[in-house]
Amino acid sequence: MTNSIKAIWCDDVEVPSIEKSHRVAYKFISGGNYQTGYEWTEVSSFVATGDQADFTRAVESCLVQADDHCHVFIEGFDYDEANKTWEVCLGS
Repeated sequence: MTNSIKAIWCDDVEVPSIEKSHRVAYKFISGGNYQTGYEWTEVSSFVATGDQADFTRAVESCLVQADDHCHVFIEGFDYDEANKTWEVCLGS
């Protein structure tokens, strides 16, 4: 199965350090509505080498898991100390 979702790095986004974590996570709205509140889901993928291509693959894996074809621009990564993960910030 070929991945049809391609992530695009925005300018000046740095590749995170795998010294902190080998896991990339993506949180997205998976249901609900404005009046009753939203349901959030998190998907994740592991990185092995820590280079930009490896992080791209991990982000694309998260996008496939989330079935998100709209938010493909990698705008940055935030480190979540509590979960020991890199949370990817994506835009459309």
